[in-house]
This record gives sequence, structure tokens and C-alpha cells, in this order.
Amino acid sequence: MTRYTVNNRNTLLSIPWYVTALTVTDSSCNEDTITVVDLSSFKFLRSVVIGNSCFQYVQLFSIVGLNWLESVSIGYRSFDSSTLVDGSQFKIVNCPQLKSLSIGYWSFRRYNGFELSELPQLISVVMGNYGFYNARNAVFRGMNDGRDGL
Repeated sequence: MTRYTVNNRNTLLSIPWYVTALTVTDSSCNEDTITVVDLSSFKFLRSVVIGNSCFQYVQLFSIVGLNWLESVSIGYRSFDSSTLVDGSQFKIVNCPQLKSLSIGYWSFRRYNGFELSELPQLISVVMGNYGFYNARNAVFRGMNDGRDGL
């Protein structure tokens, strides 16, 4: 397993393509030049852990098409800009092995959109208070329906 830790913009920009476990330390990547976090190109990711109070200026968080991803954990007050951002979106789509998603309180509080789609193995979603508090659009499609793959 290849682990990689991010603690600022420079380390965020130098994540190796073959990383399998990604960790972002608390209070990291809060530069106003970081507005998009798209992890879709890291095809071998199995776990993502984002600490508390990270990515304050990000308007799009996206994970699409990661066949090996099993867990995503995001701490409290992450992706929490000080103002409502029109068009801001969180999405995890087409990750067939994702089993757990955990999002701490006040994270994504001012995001407009939320999408979880094509996640047939997802069995645990835990969200803290006031997460996605202002979300106007939510999509849940292709989720685990409890039929054990039927």
C-alpha cells in the first residue's frame, strides 16, 4: 500500500498517481487558490482521510470512477467556506467498492449540491450536524438496496 500525506498546496499538487491511501492533515490546504479537489485520476486509491478544517475555499469535491476505493472519511468543518457558493458541489459517483462514507459536522455546510450515485457496496454513511445544511439538490442513485448483490 502506498500512503501519501498532504499538508499544503505543494504536497497536494505532487500526489503520485499510484497512491492507494491519501491523508490530508488537519487545517491543511486552506489557500484561496485551491478551489477544486478532484481525486478521480488516482485510480488505485483505496482510502481517503481528510482531517478537520481543511479545504476552506474548495467549491467542487469530486471522486468519480475509482474501482478500488473502499472508504472516505472527512473531518469536521472541512470544505466550509464563509459564504454560500452558487454551483458548489460534492459528488462521489461510480465507485463500486466504496463501503463507508463519514463526514464530520459543519463540513460542506454551504454547498449547493450533493450526489452519491452508482455505489452498490455502500453500507455506511455517517454525517455530522449541519453538514450540507444549505444543499438544495441531493441525488442518491444506484445504492446498496440490501439485496446482497441481487
